[in-house]
Amino acid sequence: MGVLLHLSHEIRTPLNAMLTLSQLLRDGSAGQLNIEQKAYIEVIERNGQNLIRLVNDVLDLSRMELGRAELELRSFDVGAQLRATATALVPLADAKNLALVVNVDDGVPLVNGDPSRLRQVLTNLISNAIKFTARGQVTLAALPVNGVVAVQVSDTGVGIPAPALPRVFDAFFQVGDQVGTAGQEGRGVGLGLAIARRLVRLMGGDLAVESTLGQGSRFTITLPASAGGLSTDDTGAGTNRATGNDISTSGGGESRTLDRFQDEPHGTNTAGR
Repeated sequence: MGVLLHLSHEIRTPLNAMLTLSQLLRDGSAGQLNIEQKAYIEVIERNGQNLIRLVNDVLDLSRMELGRAELELRSFDVGAQLRATATALVPLADAKNLALVVNVDDGVPLVNGDPSRLRQVLTNLISNAIKFTARGQVTLAALPVNGVVAVQVSDTGVGIPAPALPRVFDAFFQVGDQVGTAGQEGRGVGLGLAIARRLVRLMGGDLAVESTLGQGSRFTITLPASAGGLSTDDTGAGTNRATGNDISTSGGGESRTLDRFQDEPHGTNTAGR
């Protein structure tokens, strides 16, 4: 592990330097660039960020396999985490003209886990849902189920072939290869879902998937409920319009819709049918 940490440092240091220089070039610090030159810089930055993410993913997976993953377990509001993560990813959905809908049921209790790690998992799941959905919407939900809290990320995308479902959470297995979308919107290395499930299990929960080819997918996180308190109807956190984009939210028995998004009934799932 020590060798891996040292190697990752040696890789990230020149990568960060390269990205800093490319940003300076893009911002015109060395003179104005033409359209073609700007396009080259964007390719450099995109691939550099992909490499940094790959290094971080390999380190995360290595730590978990060695039992050295760092988590800070405590009681927290899962609804607030869901709304905050969704708000940060609105621009991705907006770029594809997809609705991003958040439903937090009444009576959702606080959960035990690591809020920052949950946000890491949610970011992966929501980003994937947007990536593999060409039209329709991505629906996020939190609801109490038999003493645990279920957090669902559903989409109306391409779906996953039934034979591939048992391998979705395997390290280095790439879903895009199974549905013919690999390379269309950026190719990963197949570590995101493997890390996501391991993180959820370290928090005492689990991560499962249902999917129908051509109709969509639904990923469900289950987390242990905390003994005290309920998730709040902090709808303001979910309807943040600071970026000028839109997000539909519901919670506390009331649905609210902003601009172009349509009302979403409480508890509706649009994928995995």
